[in-house]
Amino acid sequence: MATTQPLSRPVIGVDLVDVAAISESIRLHGDAYLHRVYTEGELEYARESSSELMRRLAARFAAKEATLKILRPKGNWLDWRLIEVMRSAHGHCELLLHGEAARLSQEQGIASLSVSLSHENHMAIAAVVGLQVLSAITDAAAGNDNVPSTR
Repeated sequence: MATTQPLSRPVIGVDLVDVAAISESIRLHGDAYLHRVYTEGELEYARESSSELMRRLAARFAAKEATLKILRPKGNWLDWRLIEVMRSAHGHCELLLHGEAARLSQEQGIASLSVSLSHENHMAIAAVVGLQVLSAITDAAAGNDNVPSTR
């Protein structure tokens, strides 16, 4: 009996953020902005270095935007805190999805996500790579155009 291996493909989201835009949002909206966009853990980490605070926040915002490019929600995204950037004890960052973000990830067959952040001077960037598992039989039967060609 033949078995069917699930197909998978990488999905990628990248975002570039001007650190000044984050600073301006904080200047205009203060704590309301911070607590609408960032989790307590993200704010705690960013505040560990006053000289890096704005760059760290900008990089985390870029990661949230890059993640949304993978999750592709319909309509407006409501709660930025459902995408959380956590720093591991070893120094690298990881993504943790909550609520609606986790549901979207599961619905789209995202098996894993990896994130890379960087910031320099006035810019911050994040790249998120996910592994999307596709069921060739189910997707093809549903007429899904996202099934990669096997030719």
